[in-house]
Amino acid sequence: MDIGIRADGMTTSDFENFAIEIVKKKFKNNSLHGFKEGKDDGIDGIDDIASPSLVIQAKRWQVTKNHTTAVKLLKEEIDKIALTKEKYGWEADFNYVIITSMGLSPAGLKEIRDYADKIIPNAIPNDDYIIFSSTLTTLSQQKAYRDIFMNYGLLEKDITNVLRNARLKSIEAESRDYFSDFDAHYFVETRFLGEAYHILQREHILLIQGPAGIGKTTTCSMLGNLFLNNNENIFDIIVRKVEDINEVLTLYNGNYRDNEDRNLFVIFDDFLGRNKFDVGERVLQDIRKLYSASTNTNNLFICLNSRTQILQDARIVNFEFQKLIDENFIENRNFIIDLSRYSKIDRAYIFRKTFEKKLHSLGDIDKLELVGKYNNLIGKGLYSIGITFLDQ
Repeated sequence: MDIGIRADGMTTSDFENFAIEIVKKKFKNNSLHGFKEGKDDGIDGIDDIASPSLVIQAKRWQVTKNHTTAVKLLKEEIDKIALTKEKYGWEADFNYVIITSMGLSPAGLKEIRDYADKIIPNAIPNDDYIIFSSTLTTLSQQKAYRDIFMNYGLLEKDITNVLRNARLKSIEAESRDYFSDFDAHYFVETRFLGEAYHILQREHILLIQGPAGIGKTTTCSMLGNLFLNNNENIFDIIVRKVEDINEVLTLYNGNYRDNEDRNLFVIFDDFLGRNKFDVGERVLQDIRKLYSASTNTNNLFICLNSRTQILQDARIVNFEFQKLIDENFIENRNFIIDLSRYSKIDRAYIFRKTFEKKLHSLGDIDKLELVGKYNNLIGKGLYSIGITFLDQ
């Protein structure tokens, strides 16, 4: 890639700013700064106007510019900086960096060096202080400089990074959409939430079980919300079906595994089936892969949930699944939270909040009917059944 051809299309001010960033990096001098457009006494960048150690002259020229003329103009800039030295009273020696968008021949480079040694001795001690198109091309291929070239449009961003960023933006939007109708006001915080949160932080995988309507999905959502609002780390939250495990692993491996700045939190709702156990052998193998990935990586978090009866049926019907659950979720560590162990007080609070949420969404006539149902269920102490009934 000929950076000279690309750089000559920049505006003068952009090229000067680009030159300053390159010189900052190359000579490890973060004190360099530029000036507004206008008369500059031959200074496009400098680290200390009173007593500089480094002065920059940046020339953006078309590659078609006559080389003899270009060398002549650069020599005139050397004359100008010599006068500026006297004008500003610079007593200490300084280094002078020329950076230009066009190419130089060996003869042209030597002519500039020789002239500088005569006018401002020792200001250009070696060829590193004259940066031209072929030098820029070399720098553009070095990792340390790539961001500078990309920021000024001199290098195209790696297509892989472009696609990855596009996917991450899509995931971010999905995370926001997932919580768009989630209202923490109607969530009852119990000791199980704290237990679940700490298990996920420590083990990166959690299985929540319980009867229908007990709040498994809501608990997963609340956990996702807690991780999403973790001020220390960036989390993306998605919900997937168990059949999508391979897609999730592909998403993770391609966009998160080597990205220490982001974490992926995946919720698998009713992962064994909504009304009965209907997961095949292939999916069970995928669950093993999911378990392995979550426990052997730093930024993948998995939250599974299932009705207790379906989980029990799965362990009875399928020996391999029973082995998977017993070995990985029970014997090695306790990864399971059983919401059926809610106390009566917890159940009553959950029932009340479910009622309030439902009531808030109804019109006046329907509200009266719901209040009647609620009072009837309260009188019978049917909190768990009531939660399911009210939520229909």
